[in-house]
Amino acid sequence: MIPYDPSQPLVSLHIPKTGGTSFTKVLEQWFGDRIYLHYPDLPHLTRLAPNQPGLLAHGHFNIDKAMGLQDSYPDASQFMTVMRDPFERMISLWLYLNRQSRLGHTSAIDGFRSFDHWFGTLEEQAAINPGGTGFLRNFPKPVTAQNAAHVFDDQFVAVGLTHRLQETVDRFAERLGKPRLIVGQENVSTDAAQPFAHWRAAHERAFPLEHAVYGQALRLFDRQGAVAA
Repeated sequence: MIPYDPSQPLVSLHIPKTGGTSFTKVLEQWFGDRIYLHYPDLPHLTRLAPNQPGLLAHGHFNIDKAMGLQDSYPDASQFMTVMRDPFERMISLWLYLNRQSRLGHTSAIDGFRSFDHWFGTLEEQAAINPGGTGFLRNFPKPVTAQNAAHVFDDQFVAVGLTHRLQETVDRFAERLGKPRLIVGQENVSTDAAQPFAHWRAAHERAFPLEHAVYGQALRLFDRQGAVAA
C-alpha cells in the first residue's frame, strides 16, 4: 500500500454491512468539518468534497450505476476501507433487508420467497458480471480475476477488518497521523451467519473474486503487524 499524503484528499469506501456506523463516528472525530459524506441513496447526507488537501470523502459507491468512485472523484488517488468476510456480509445484508421489509419499508428483497431464492438470483448475476457483485462495486476500478490479488497495492493507504475493528482504528490512526480512539461496535453481529453456515461453500464458489479480495485484505492486515502500545 501507499503512504498517506495529507496534501491530497482521501476517499473512504464505506462498504455496506461492515461496521460502518461505528467507523463513521471515528472518522467524524478525526476529520470534523473536513469530512464529506457520500450516500447517493440519502441525498440530504451527500455533499461532493472539493479537491482540497486534508479532506475526507466517505460513503457508498457503485461502479455499475454511474455512481462509482471515479464518477464523483475522477482525480482521487488515495483510498481506504474496512472489509468484512464476504459471506458474513451477505448474511448480515439479508437479515437487515428482512428487518426493513417487516417494518413496511421498501426492500431489495421484496418479491423474493426465501433466502435460497434470493441467493440464486445473486449467483446468476455473478455468473454474468463476476466483478460487479457485492462489495466489489464500491471499488475505484472493476475487479477482475487478473487484478483481484493486487487491488490494494497502488492506491490504498489503509485496509481494516470489521472483526478486528479496534485494532483497525488503531492502525488507521497511526497511518493517518490521528489520535487513537476507543471505538464501540454498533450494528455488527459476529454470529449472524451461523444459522446459514451450510451456504458458505456455495458462496465461495459463486463469488470467488469477493473471497480473493478479502483474502488479500487479511494478508495485508496480518503483514502490517500490531501497533505499538
